[in-house]
Amino acid sequence: MLVLAPGVAAAAAARPAVAYLLRLDLPLLASLMYGAALLTNLALNVLLIPGMGVTGCALASTAAYTALAAAQTGWFVRSTGVPLRCLIPAAAEIREIVHRIRGLLHGG
Repeated sequence: MLVLAPGVAAAAAARPAVAYLLRLDLPLLASLMYGAALLTNLALNVLLIPGMGVTGCALASTAAYTALAAAQTGWFVRSTGVPLRCLIPAAAEIREIVHRIRGLLHGG
């Protein structure tokens, strides 16, 4: 799970951009990105599973998810003109997220 977590986090972080990209109505380009991620995942599984087992599978998925998220984020930045640095949360935003998570964990 620890090896898979970074890929899942990357995919989750790209979700808002993906929602915007779906509104651009370019299904062929979106499908090509997902297809490339699938092929990357399959190729890496063939290479990594024999030597690493389930860890290799998780590593392959993390690499594919991260590459897909990077491609989608790049497409978002290019199509909107929003600078990449604006997509990175500032310290105040991170503090707010941590505060909200603590509230949820403590029954708030």
